[in-house]
Amino acid sequence: MNPVQALAIQDLKREIYHADGKGHVQVETLMPDGFESPSELLDQIDQTSQWPEFFAMAETKPEQWVLDLLVYFPVTKSYSTRCFVEFLTLLSSRDALIILVQDSPRWYWDGQHAELMDAVMTTVTTLIHGTPQSGLSGEIELILLGDLFKALEEIKWQSLAL
Repeated sequence: MNPVQALAIQDLKREIYHADGKGHVQVETLMPDGFESPSELLDQIDQTSQWPEFFAMAETKPEQWVLDLLVYFPVTKSYSTRCFVEFLTLLSSRDALIILVQDSPRWYWDGQHAELMDAVMTTVTTLIHGTPQSGLSGEIELILLGDLFKALEEIKWQSLAL
């Protein structure tokens, strides 16, 4: 079984909620129970250049599966940034896109990723000008997105200065 097929059959994360009898809820996260972790499979996909097959498979998965997979991408590797930007085209809901881009300042950025940075900044701009939630949560969302855009601009200018 190739790494794309192995990743496709993994149930990435499940949470079980337990009441502790004191008015609190305890969360138990069950991690994948395969022989290889999703992180190892992603490294194998990169080593064997199977990204087209990976993205074809990811298109068939629900958004939540893609969002659950994000935590397994090593942010110190260039392929992660390329994948995250590709996910911008796979995810359609506003909430999913915000979840994806909120960590973008911590992605692996170097001089070779200028066009990818532009794609992320365009998405953030679209989210800023889109329809936010109403009330206080919408205002918080817009502040978060504005701060995110500023952080990305700073990273972009720093990489251009190098």
